[in-house]
Amino acid sequence: MSLWNIVEQFHLGELLTQLHKLDVQFMALELRGRHAASHWIEKEWRDQIADDVEDFKEFCSMIGFKDAADKLFSTSVLLRSQAERSVLAVSNQLKNVRQEVESEANRRAFIAVEPDRVPYLDQRKLFGKAVYDSFPSARRDVVQSGNCLAAECHAASVFHLMHVAEYGLRALARDRRVKLPKKGQAVELATWEEIIKQLENEETAIQGYPKTLAREAQYEFVHGAMMQFKRFKNVFRNRVMHTREDFGRTQALGVFENVRDFMQTLAFRISETKRTPRIWKGPKWSVGPVA
Repeated sequence: MSLWNIVEQFHLGELLTQLHKLDVQFMALELRGRHAASHWIEKEWRDQIADDVEDFKEFCSMIGFKDAADKLFSTSVLLRSQAERSVLAVSNQLKNVRQEVESEANRRAFIAVEPDRVPYLDQRKLFGKAVYDSFPSARRDVVQSGNCLAAECHAASVFHLMHVAEYGLRALARDRRVKLPKKGQAVELATWEEIIKQLENEETAIQGYPKTLAREAQYEFVHGAMMQFKRFKNVFRNRVMHTREDFGRTQALGVFENVRDFMQTLAFRISETKRTPRIWKGPKWSVGPVA
């Protein structure tokens, strides 16, 4: 079972509402049946029950309760048919439907997401629109990092966050046109350490550019991104990749926030397909990233 199967949002409130509507009809039928169980149910009432059953069928289809949806469908067909139905017959149909829904629920296991972690669940733009647009390759890992936080799978969340950070690091290396030690080596095949060393060289090189506001903004961007990256690189990546330490709830959230800040800083200037000039010049480049 994938993590998404575990943390997929389950609409419990809607399920309870649908069951309540069914129970109200069932109790009304039971009350009528005490006086005349064989009495034919009025067509208007039958149609009303059929409407409720069909709404419930659509809901069960949406949440994957296939057997319950099939049972609800066959029940709605019977209720819509021209043949008359007794109070007892319809009451039994609703009873059977409820049992099928309960059976479907009992065949599954559910987890409770703590209120403070609900905002992280299944959010496509968890790092903001700019990161979503600039780093499409990281989208899946961003979503999964949030799902893992919601499911309290802390190490798994950090693992996905390291993937996200790697997309950002390699984009920064392409932006700075880093030259790797091995001739012809692609950035995608370089280690983090190799890329970091070359980016540190780029920081030094920028300091040697002519002193302008654009240069200051360029240095602030590259140096700031590197400081954010190093904030979690040594402490977290080495541990999660080498199983040296598990991660607690607060630690995992801290990694999430650090990686999010790093990616947002990058998305202010670059993307997977867009890079800045080798040397920034002119007023266009004189403004630094938003803090």
